[in-house]
This record gives sequence, structure tokens and C-alpha cells, in this order.
Amino acid sequence: MTSSGAVRFWFRGEVRELEGVSPTLSVLHWLRGTGSSRGTKEGCNTGDCGACTVVLAERDGVGVRVRTANSCLLLVGMLHGRALFTVEDVADDDGLHPVQRAMAERGGSQCGFCTPGFVMSMWTAAEQAAVRGAVPTRKELADALTGNLCRCTGYRPILDAAVDATAEVVGRGARALAPQEFRAALEAVGEPAPLELRSGSVVHLAPTTLDGVLAALAENPGARIVAGGTDLVVELRLAGDDLRDDLVLVSTDAAAGLADITADGTHLRIGATARLDDVWHELVARAPALGRMAGRFASPAIRGTGTVAGNLVNASPVADLVPVLLALDADVVVAGRAGRRVVPVDGFATGVRRTVLEPGEVVVRVDVPLLSFVRTLRAYKVSRRFDDDISTVSAVLGLAQHGGRIDDVRVVLGGMATTVVRARSVERVLLGRMWDTEALRSAQAAVGSDVTPIGDHRAAASYRDRAVRGLLQRWWYETGADAPAADTDVWALR
Repeated sequence: MTSSGAVRFWFRGEVRELEGVSPTLSVLHWLRGTGSSRGTKEGCNTGDCGACTVVLAERDGVGVRVRTANSCLLLVGMLHGRALFTVEDVADDDGLHPVQRAMAERGGSQCGFCTPGFVMSMWTAAEQAAVRGAVPTRKELADALTGNLCRCTGYRPILDAAVDATAEVVGRGARALAPQEFRAALEAVGEPAPLELRSGSVVHLAPTTLDGVLAALAENPGARIVAGGTDLVVELRLAGDDLRDDLVLVSTDAAAGLADITADGTHLRIGATARLDDVWHELVARAPALGRMAGRFASPAIRGTGTVAGNLVNASPVADLVPVLLALDADVVVAGRAGRRVVPVDGFATGVRRTVLEPGEVVVRVDVPLLSFVRTLRAYKVSRRFDDDISTVSAVLGLAQHGGRIDDVRVVLGGMATTVVRARSVERVLLGRMWDTEALRSAQAAVGSDVTPIGDHRAAASYRDRAVRGLLQRWWYETGADAPAADTDVWALR
């Protein structure tokens, strides 16, 4: 297929094509400049505040996926083949959308700077609820807004507005853009050709096959791989004037088949570019106790943009998904020009921002053994902010018992060292024992044999040590043989 030198997407009721723009230009800055859509606000410019929230429609197999996204974390090349909607699209010919009207009537705007981002998140939640035909609970709507911050502390009236508007939209079946209209927009854009966006010596390549990705990496040694871009875009922005003139970005996001999630008789197979919200959905369906970690993982906009491969390759010791995959004995399938190989998640990261990937290799998928879900899993996270924050410490713990004795155990700790750590000494102490108070104390004492906690700007080493021992105790409270709250979700008791 012939490559396209123009970014082709749907915007303001028509197909747009951008040529000659810088591949490192963010969608936010394009909107506020050439796009003439200043309703989208620039707040933190790092994906934390949600003021710049927009909505993307994209192909999802034979269907259409509609999701919120932080426009500050989107490069213009990421619009290729998609449809873009901003706060200017929410009202229709009949007037304000119920979300906008409810925000005004409930006094949810206050200073107004964060309002466009809230409106886009609320609009998406209301439209999705209308498609389902079910009114979300107040808590579900609060969860949908976790990526939007209000410095005026106006959350109650904003949430009141979300409740009112969503009930109205669902009740009357009102939708600003029906699913068929999203589909029509994407059909107008057409199947995207491989993208080759160039500006000077900076290039954004988006092949549509895995072979195309590997060929692009072989032809451009030193190229940076990008999928969701939620970390890379921030890194590029911080580089500023130090950004290489010869930067080449090779996207895996458009490669066919890399976003697929399938299950066979032995494994759950998660494609490299599968969105994180889809990944968490599949994991929680098999291990419901992971739901509380999933709900605290970033924001809906980040979960809908980021990918499983990105979370792994970023190699952060506080990445919340990696401890889960490690506790599930997952493997990473990688591909290069020499072929494919399989690497356990345990050992994939070799340090902060360092992995075993060789030059020219990419992640193809993650394989999770279905037998790993036999263990009773718990996942805990300690962070400075409850919602939408990076972990200070995390623990993912798996347990299988027979007759009260521990037959199989996994203890995985995040934020304690420069990589996520499997605490094998703790596991050896627990294996074959009754899961009682004595075993708990032995497990807590063994933590120091596996890892010496790090100290950094998030927490001192001593705090991390105490926090992990506390998480082990919480685990025992929920699953221990002689625990006062055994088989009870302590989370619900807080």
C-alpha cells in the first residue's frame, strides 16, 4: 500500500488532511493554533489535569470505539484514520447538550477553565450510557471523571450535573452523535494508508503491518517506538531544545492484529497495542479482586490510550499492570528481523527504562497462562492521591490453598527497587504452611531478604518497608485462616 504523507482524519464535519506539520506537534497545540478550537484548554500539559480532554472515534474490528483522550499527549500523527471531537462539537442545532445545560444549572463551571474537559468526559459517559440504555450510578460517573481535576474544589456540583444530564440523555434516548454517525465519519476518512509524516529531519512512520514496523526499525536505527505515547510524548516535550533533529518515531498503533485480545485452551493472549482498559477488563473478568487496582490505574483517558506493551517497555518500577502480569506468570512475545522469542515478564525489565529488547525488536503480545487464575489474587496500591496517581508502593499477591495449607503462592512488589520484584524468600517462607498469624509474621520478616527498599521523592525507604509489611497484613486480613475478616474485602470496610 502506498504511504501517505498527510494525516487524514475527521474534524468539524469534514475530512481534514494535514501535510508538512511537525510530527512532534501535539493535538492540543494544533487545536489552539491552526485548528482554531480554543475551547480545549492547556493545563498541566502532561496528561494529569484533564483540561485538554477530547474524544476520538476509531475502528475497533467491525465496530467503532469512542474514547476520551488527553490532547496534550496526542501527536498529530495519532489522528490518522480517526475522528476528532472537541467541546465545540457537543452542542447541536437544537441548542446546548444536556451535559452543558446541567453544568450551567448546577453551578458546576466556577472559574470555567477545567469545564471543557469535564464536559467532554461527561458527554462521553452520557452517550455511552445511552447506547447501553442504562443510567450509571453516581459512583460510576465519579469514576468516569477521575481524570479531570478542578482547582476550585467544585466536584459536588459537577457530579450533580453529570447525574442529571446522564439520566436525561438515557431517558429520552438523546444522543448528540449516534453510533452510525461516528461510523459514517470513519467511513468518510477511509482505511488509513501507512503514514509517513515528515517535517525537516523529524519523521513519524505508522506502518499498517508488523512486517512494516520491523522494516521501518531496520531502516532507521535509533528510531523511537510509539504506540499510545502517554509517556513518550511527555519525554519529548521535556527534551525541548535537546530534541534530536533526526528523530524518527515508528508507531505500532496501526499495525493490523496487534490490538487483538484472544483466549484459547491454555492462555489469554493480549496484543501489544491492546488498550489498557480492555486489558484490565479481561483480567478482572477472570480475577474480580483485581478490580480495585484497575479502578485506581490512571484515568479513563490514559487507560483508553495507553497500551500493554507501553506499560512493559516503559520499565517503570511503579507501573501498576506489570506486577499483575508478573504474578500471573505471563510471558512477553517479541519480534525482530531475526524472528520471534519469548521472554518472561519476570526479568523483562533490567532497570529503570531498560529492558531486554534488542535494537529493532518490538513486543508482539503478552501471554497469560489461564492456570494462573486458579490462585486467589489480591492487588494493593499505596499512592499520595487516591485517584489517577502513580503508585508509591504496590503489592500483587496470589494464593492457592488445600486443607488450609498454602500449595502455591506469588508475592510481587512494585516501587521497592529499580524493577518490579518477585519476593521469592517470602514465597518460600509461606509455601506449605498454614496461612495463619505465625506465617504472616514470618512473611513480613522475610521481606528484607528479597529487596532493600529505595528512597526517592515519593517516599523514604523506611516508609516503603513499613508499607509493604502493612500490605501483607492486609492480605492476611482478607484471606488468612484465622483472620478476623477472612474472605471479606477489607477495601469495602475502610
